[in-house]
Amino acid sequence: MKIAQQETAVAAFYEQVPLFSATQREVLLLAMAAGRDFSIGELAQSTGFEKSSVSARLNKLRQDGLIEFGPERKCRISGITINPVRRRTA
Repeated sequence: MKIAQQETAVAAFYEQVPLFSATQREVLLLAMAAGRDFSIGELAQSTGFEKSSVSARLNKLRQDGLIEFGPERKCRISGITINPVRRRTA
C-alpha cells in the first residue's frame, strides 16, 4: 500500500493535480524561447524544476501538440547527443 506522499507524487507526475501541473506547464512554455530548442536538463536548470517533473510536463505538452522535437544535437550541459524539444511554430 502506498503512503500519501507517494500517491501525491505519482498523481503530480501524471498531472492529476491540475493547479500544480498547469503552473509547471506555463513556466516551461515561457522558458522555451521561440526559435530555440532545449534539453530536459537545460529546462530543469533554467526553471529550477526536477528533471523528472520537466520530463513529465514535456510529454504532456508533446501530446497536446504544443511542442515538438528539434534536430539532434549535443546538450549544452551534459554534452550528450539528445533530441531536444521546441515550441511548435505551426
